[in-house]
Amino acid sequence: MSECVIRDEICCGLECRCKSTCCDHNVATIKSFVNIISQKWSLKIINVLNEQECGFNELHYLLKDCARKVLTETLNNLIAKNIIVKKVYLKNNVTYSSYQLSDIGCELVRMLYQIKRFSCAYLGD
Repeated sequence: MSECVIRDEICCGLECRCKSTCCDHNVATIKSFVNIISQKWSLKIINVLNEQECGFNELHYLLKDCARKVLTETLNNLIAKNIIVKKVYLKNNVTYSSYQLSDIGCELVRMLYQIKRFSCAYLGD
């Protein structure tokens, strides 16, 4: 097995199977990931949407301390990164929207559970 080294110069010693240009052999892509999940409300929104599809008002109710403006901004950031999907529909001449995890978001949740297991096993308080 090849040694995996994460530094600013080398992505890892393992063979890269990435089919896009994102694998630039530095940690920029990891930093991008960390920036997404380190936003105050991102993980909480992802956690709620992992349980159920929600409309904006329902999300706002479930995340009581999150200001509407911050919720809107965070949702838009997660949509831009293809982590969640916004569905818009018309009902009785009123436009409604709901949010759910995308396939990428579901993959992110699986990875976050692995990180949680790792943290509990090796990085405990």
